[in-house]
Amino acid sequence: MTSQFDKLTDDEILCIKHIEESLDEDQRVNSIWRVIKSQKSSTCRFLINVYQNCMWRRTKFILIQAIGETKDPRGVEFLIHLIHTHSDDIPLLTHAFLALGSSGWTMAADFLQEFAHKKDHPLRKTAIAALKSFTHGMSEDELIDILSDDESSQSLKQTAVLSLGYKGRQKSKKVLEDLLDLVMSEEDTFQFCILSSLARIGDQHTLKTLKSLISTKMSLADELVAEAISQIENRLTKSIEDSVLSLINNPSPSEQEDLLRVLQCSNHTKVWETTDLLSQELDLQTLCLIKSQLMSLDRFEEDKEFIAKNVAQIKLESLALFINSYPQKYRDDILDQLVSLIDISQYAQLCESVRYTHILKQFKPSLAQDDLDDVVKIKLINTLSLQGLSLQLSDPLRVEITDFLYDL
Repeated sequence: MTSQFDKLTDDEILCIKHIEESLDEDQRVNSIWRVIKSQKSSTCRFLINVYQNCMWRRTKFILIQAIGETKDPRGVEFLIHLIHTHSDDIPLLTHAFLALGSSGWTMAADFLQEFAHKKDHPLRKTAIAALKSFTHGMSEDELIDILSDDESSQSLKQTAVLSLGYKGRQKSKKVLEDLLDLVMSEEDTFQFCILSSLARIGDQHTLKTLKSLISTKMSLADELVAEAISQIENRLTKSIEDSVLSLINNPSPSEQEDLLRVLQCSNHTKVWETTDLLSQELDLQTLCLIKSQLMSLDRFEEDKEFIAKNVAQIKLESLALFINSYPQKYRDDILDQLVSLIDISQYAQLCESVRYTHILKQFKPSLAQDDLDDVVKIKLINTLSLQGLSLQLSDPLRVEITDFLYDL
């Protein structure tokens, strides 16, 4: 195994040793997470290789999770291939779905949505859960429809409720408040899920609703309501201006999530007014982050112009996040525009993170050039392969990409 890598770290050598020799599962698991903590560019490739040589089923599940945590497109490609080749292995599929959710890659989200929309698929709930942190995952309306569908199981409804807590829009708050009023007398998991989501997205009106529900008994439900009230009150003490300015200072992922939630749950008109006033202090990456969180189709033409004007200064990671906040046809429109504004290598790298239905049309002319640099050619082929693999087997675009690459 070591011959496939330039140099293994001490953590990687120990990981191989424990997985090959140790009978202690905790020791094997801990060695995997140590590799993740000291992650480098080849970590995903290393973990995939370890997975292929591992004989411990439960350890393989941990390796699947770890591969998703690397947030590497190689890992996404590997996990999707794993799902296609192990379609009857429900436990393995469960871990692979959740790992795709951890990856943060749009290809993973697009792939998962196919399963999230299949009412009869045994892992529909898992796919929805894996999509909860994606801005372009299940829409708010789709999640609310699950709650109103009599055929939805209780566990599916719980997953929809928790996902709504990540979407954080006004309609969700009203639906969750009405649901809580119906189940407040029942101390069950469904009630706890509703309170957890309201704690994430609740506003002043939610506070009034929750305070009216607390009894003098201080039951477990009352304690959870009190905790939700505390979280909402703490969030409401943060002003829009303070939250926008704090985003500039490289907050931790959890702090960033809290700050964005403040903006998401605030009046969006006021957020944009504040953002305009602070425009001189905001860098383009922070502005993209805010725009992706508050995406509105009414602002599409303005956002499209913003991207065209600033594409050379925006990091590809920030650009991908911003573009992915829009539905597919709008993503295609933006990418159609960008093909003439950035070089083909950067364009291919961007398309690793953004689904693009016109990708084959755009890549064909470049791949037909005799003088195309080999490194760029490999990048284009890998990007096409990733786009095709993340589509369902019967998707016409997948078939077209597969046939093109076979004949290349």
